[in-house]
Amino acid sequence: MTVLTDAPVSTGLPVALMSDLLLREPGAIRIGPFGSALKKDEYSESGIRVLGIDDVLTRGSPRKPKFIPEAKYRELTQYRVRAGDILVTNMGTVGRAFLLPPGFETAIISSHLIKVTPDLASVDAHYLEWALNAAPAVVAQIVRDSRGAIMAGFNTSRLKALAIPLPPLAEQRRIAGILDKADSLRAMRRDAMSRLQALDRSIFLQTFGDPLTNPKGWPQRTIREIGTVITGNTPPRAQSELYGGPTEWIKSDNLNTPEYFLTTAAETLSILGTRVARLAPPNAVLVTCIAGSPECIGNAAMADREVAFNQQINAFIPSEGNPHFLYSQLRFGKRLVQQAATKAMKGMISKTRFEAIKLMCPPRTDQDAYADRTTMINAAARRATASLTQLDALFASLQDRAFRGDL
Repeated sequence: MTVLTDAPVSTGLPVALMSDLLLREPGAIRIGPFGSALKKDEYSESGIRVLGIDDVLTRGSPRKPKFIPEAKYRELTQYRVRAGDILVTNMGTVGRAFLLPPGFETAIISSHLIKVTPDLASVDAHYLEWALNAAPAVVAQIVRDSRGAIMAGFNTSRLKALAIPLPPLAEQRRIAGILDKADSLRAMRRDAMSRLQALDRSIFLQTFGDPLTNPKGWPQRTIREIGTVITGNTPPRAQSELYGGPTEWIKSDNLNTPEYFLTTAAETLSILGTRVARLAPPNAVLVTCIAGSPECIGNAAMADREVAFNQQINAFIPSEGNPHFLYSQLRFGKRLVQQAATKAMKGMISKTRFEAIKLMCPPRTDQDAYADRTTMINAAARRATASLTQLDALFASLQDRAFRGDL
């Protein structure tokens, strides 16, 4: 194996070309079949797995796995992959790598993936996966070399030419083990956050039922009857003095998250801008009512501070009922909002139609009891989020040090 002492990137480790880290056998590196070899109508409900970009990005757990019949698989066996192979995306999100784990089922790769089979005498496969995904110098090379007329692309020649930081095998395994442990802590924290969100939803549905169907027959009132609705606006862009200042200006992106409260706005308004903006107070429920995608309609978040917001959003300011209960009802009953859209304009809900949405109104004592529980759950989720932020920062530091040779 040729080790490069003069690496094209700065690193405290020896560097080797990717081509020198592959098994010396035909097919050790192979790009997936083009569309002419695997047409959409040839997929089936079951059979042999076909791995694509989503399989790499989700680490083998896509929402909709793809399959082909056994007969079609026999035509494409040259694209077969096995446990120990590394799959690398070469279109879209370029350069993401996934090491197929032990016991992985028989599968083939589709277009937009490159399969590499590492030479385990030269490189630890798990370390190589980490290097492709996380080594700053390697990622920089991939970004630099990903060129395409329409979207980023990456071919086998460029993949083989990558310069990989390469400590001795024992050190590779140590680095991979440290990164594995740190990453597993992040995964556990994300899982805890997901479980907290699921717990909140479960408590709501068990206590009150589905807001869309109201199976427990609670009294219902329209949003107009129990609160005020304000539609946001955009201060004139031509007046730069209206922007940059103390007031957050919320957009739909700040609602398109699993967070309970609004995320921090990227843009702010000056004191002058705040005077011409429309403001939502704490405990207002902000809901996306205009969006390019119908799926984003109905996304909601609660304000825990006074904010301004744009015209894609309606702010519901409750005057009756518990704000946290009413917010959860819209959050878990997103279809309540989506079904208020007109057939002609599925990506828009007028203020009038939004105000006419009917919400369940159980006794206030029941609403308050639920709000107390969801407040505790949300506090735990916020602590978990803060912990995850710290773990992410630690993990980024570990990655940087690992591939500089300082770990």
